[in-house]
Amino acid sequence: MKNLLGKIAQPSKAHGRPDEGGIELQKTPLELPDVSGGTPCRVKVDVAVRLGDKVLVGGWSTGPLKLALQADGAPIATTETRFVRADVVAHLNLPKETQTGFVLMAEATPGKAVAFSWGAGKNRRGEQELVLKPASELTDDDSGLLGPAASLLTRQMAPHTPEWREAITRFPVAAKECADAKSYIEAAHVIRGTRHIIVVGWLVARPGMQVWGEDDQGNTYPLESSYRLVRNDVHQLFGALFGASARRSGFIFHAPATGTPTTFHIKALSEDGVHLLAEAALAPLSEDPVTFARWLFGVGAGDEEWTRRVGELDAPLLSGMIERARAQWDDYPVTARVCGKPLDAPEVSIVVPLYGRVDFVESQMLAWVRDPWIREHAQLIYVLDDPNLVAGFRPLAEELYSLYRVPFMWVWGGVNRGFSGANNLGAQYATGRHLLFLNSDVFPRGPGWLKCLVEVLEARADVGAVGPRLLFADGGIQHAGMRFIWLPEHDVYVNEHPMMGLDPALDRRTGVVDVPAVTGACVLVRREDFDRIGGWDTGYLIGDFEDSDFCLKLRAEGLSSVYLPEIELIHLERQSMTALGTEDFRSKVTLWNALRHQARWRTLIESSMGAAE
Repeated sequence: MKNLLGKIAQPSKAHGRPDEGGIELQKTPLELPDVSGGTPCRVKVDVAVRLGDKVLVGGWSTGPLKLALQADGAPIATTETRFVRADVVAHLNLPKETQTGFVLMAEATPGKAVAFSWGAGKNRRGEQELVLKPASELTDDDSGLLGPAASLLTRQMAPHTPEWREAITRFPVAAKECADAKSYIEAAHVIRGTRHIIVVGWLVARPGMQVWGEDDQGNTYPLESSYRLVRNDVHQLFGALFGASARRSGFIFHAPATGTPTTFHIKALSEDGVHLLAEAALAPLSEDPVTFARWLFGVGAGDEEWTRRVGELDAPLLSGMIERARAQWDDYPVTARVCGKPLDAPEVSIVVPLYGRVDFVESQMLAWVRDPWIREHAQLIYVLDDPNLVAGFRPLAEELYSLYRVPFMWVWGGVNRGFSGANNLGAQYATGRHLLFLNSDVFPRGPGWLKCLVEVLEARADVGAVGPRLLFADGGIQHAGMRFIWLPEHDVYVNEHPMMGLDPALDRRTGVVDVPAVTGACVLVRREDFDRIGGWDTGYLIGDFEDSDFCLKLRAEGLSSVYLPEIELIHLERQSMTALGTEDFRSKVTLWNALRHQARWRTLIESSMGAAE
């Protein structure tokens, strides 16, 4: 520590810069005798620094002195912070609680001469021009002397600006634990490919505390933008100290990173300096939307405000990730093979996505070969959407054609694209005037069904989508049109399949039935309408709601969806969602998709079934 008193100087020339006989306050303490014979006042400037437009002057004084700053000889608004200087108190044998330390702060345009002024009564005044250090030359001792003004200084700056970052780097690392803020990082990741960081943990702080995130490359992050979670465990530990704010202390923070950070810190600023509250290494995390969703949905799994969270956190994160994944599809080479001689001008192109298994293809081939209308009017396109199927399907395709002599095309898009993406890819190779999108586990009960669907579509210009009745393998109704219902516990509309599981005899509707939507497991549309609405939406997670979204896109163009109860096909119950993980994860996927669906189509949904109660 510097010599605080040195040889106490008496005031000989106190105005302007000191000459050889003057007092240099930045080197020597100045003693101002009391005219009444009492204890003299003393003052010393230990550090004077410029931070942009801000000037900070730190030192100590005793007695009733009034301190201020001037710029080019004129007084400027000065903020004074007082605190205990234990070193001064010890040297001068003063009471321990005496606040001898000071930090003055003011704004002064660079280039102006800054002077320190003091006053002790009516006739005892003086000022002295200061030599200001640039912030880059501050020593640790200097920073320690300015620490008590750190919060005051940084509050006057826009957070996370270069000026603010420069200021916080000049304050010392606090030697003791922060009493006014606590934090812990439970997970910290860098998302591969996006260079976004995502940090999970908890944080409590008293009002007015400045707390921020910072990586090992010096980039700072405003934690105020974090999504907040209820943490009853933290509230039990710190509720007595921090009150109600400790209950919503959990956070999930994400932001784009600059450079390639490897560590994330949470810091706080007090008059003791900069506190390190928590730190963690940034581990890589997959940018695959499903893998990421599985991790993200497991964070704060008991969140009581899941609907709000999806809108504020999960939707922006996952939507961007899904969009980036979709943007890469064009980079993959597409393989297309034709088995047999296709029709020159088909009425209908049947598009069938394949994922997970291909054994149903032969069962469908048995139906195609027995349906003269399909053989004479339909183009068949199978879209492989699973890299694990490609090698085995090549010889299988040739074998199926040699057995059944039904021409067909198969396409592999180089990457899994999901239900909507596979349908869109198949449509790129379709040449029919109409498009039938069909699941691989849907099987006709006899010939002629497709012709009936086409006749309805061609007879009704106001119809955009036509779907048949689908039955479970046991004969119960699986699909008889779709409608929308309101789930008040989640504030969202979801899809419902009315009459599911019932005997078809209980569905007394006949002819062409208008419905809000039909399932994508078997739906016929005009090619021109498909192109007009931009095909299937690929922004949903995994699957679900794509078919109702498709029908609502048609409805937005003035085209309705209809159901034909007298045309029946068998639909084996889908197992893909079960294979995706726990029931909790599947439920959250459904809710995520439902909220996205509602955000896009709420007005049309309500016009189709009435406003939510």
